[in-house]
Amino acid sequence: MERWSDPKQLMVWAERTRRVASFISTDQTVMDLGCGQMTLRDAIPKGCRYIPADLVKRSDDCRQIELNEGLWPQETADVVVALGVLEYVYDIKGFFYGCARIAPRLIFSYHISYSRNYATRVERMKMGWLNDFPISQVVTEIVRAGGKIERIDGFMHKQNFTQYLFVVVFPI
Repeated sequence: MERWSDPKQLMVWAERTRRVASFISTDQTVMDLGCGQMTLRDAIPKGCRYIPADLVKRSDDCRQIELNEGLWPQETADVVVALGVLEYVYDIKGFFYGCARIAPRLIFSYHISYSRNYATRVERMKMGWLNDFPISQVVTEIVRAGGKIERIDGFMHKQNFTQYLFVVVFPI
């Protein structure tokens, strides 16, 4: 909580936000899990309803959540967006089931490791990431939650990771 209360800890990923906004249609209700500085609000198409949700209540309309404690928003939406969130979640299965309960569509990002060696895991821990799910586990848990992957884009390559954007649909 202390880390995320510090605005200096919030990164702005403008290109990622623009790309994600292009996957959202006009007049949809968009729930932004881990909304941070709420840059998605200004990027989504006009006419969309924006629902911010984060560990820290960042505005009067922000829903306070704690996914690792089972504190999820109670509302539903057309699309859930979770950028830079899965890295901080312990229960991947619960994450996808929770998102499926909120909306029939999920757009999320996740950094996949190139290797599963000790140095890579240490690097993930230094970044404060709580997990290191292989892409096979991410895909398996999406499918177990009833999801179908519409799109996977490798977005940003770092030393030992590639950040992927996933677009998933869940049955209504």
